[in-house]
Amino acid sequence: MKKRTAVLVLAIVLSFSLFGCGNNADQKQEEPQEETEQEEAQQEEIQEDIETENFLFLKEVGKVEYLLGEFEWEESTIEFTTQYETDVYDMEGRKVGYIKSDVPVTITEHGINSGWYRFKNPENGTDYEYLCVRRDDVDSQVQNETETQNLEEQAETPILSDEYIEEQRMFDEAMDLIDENKTYTIEEFHALFKDICEKFGTIYDVEVKEQFIGTPAKFTLNLNGKELKNIINDQQFFWYILYGPTGSNPVDIYFGIDENLDTSRDFEATLFIRFHKENN
Repeated sequence: MKKRTAVLVLAIVLSFSLFGCGNNADQKQEEPQEETEQEEAQQEEIQEDIETENFLFLKEVGKVEYLLGEFEWEESTIEFTTQYETDVYDMEGRKVGYIKSDVPVTITEHGINSGWYRFKNPENGTDYEYLCVRRDDVDSQVQNETETQNLEEQAETPILSDEYIEEQRMFDEAMDLIDENKTYTIEEFHALFKDICEKFGTIYDVEVKEQFIGTPAKFTLNLNGKELKNIINDQQFFWYILYGPTGSNPVDIYFGIDENLDTSRDFEATLFIRFHKENN
């Protein structure tokens, strides 16, 4: 009986030894596998493209395509904004990524007798001191940008008709007759407006007052040249002489000024008009 009991105990001990050790072995085998997976994940993370606001750098650079390191470089400043994704190369001539679209770029150097430009790499976290771009890529975008700017400037500049140019000439010449540094007497004022109306091909004469039928308009005047210019500009009075109240007929005019008025400041005069006729 004791012998059978001893055999049974020995069998149980052996069983624990075998199966217990087996679990520990499995655990030890799983740990290296987990470490390997973490290392692979970290390696994949390191190999991802580096993307910034303005650039994308490739995780795997291309092969050497150009011998850029053999060029001599000279200063050359060109500013433009990319219109499309523009490839960039390192100094070994490998494509390392691209500049994104709509990014301002300042070229600083040109490869002598080459079709290449370069500039300092503005991005941190990469090993490239300079980034190189093909001259064709830069020149085509600079040309397109210049043409676009020219078209925009042309669109903003109105095309002036010959009639408008002639009117503006008359307005300017009439305004030049007014001396800003002078305060006119009433007689000098009448003489001044006679000359002004002649610029527009109309008449300034007292007979306009004498022939007027109806109720004349009131018009604010000032005999100081500078103030008079301001009033004429504000009221667009020259336009009124040229086109009249209908907007299509020039008018002859005359200002009735009471000699008893205080003309040292703004005052109200009476404006008489008649439609101008060529045979007047």
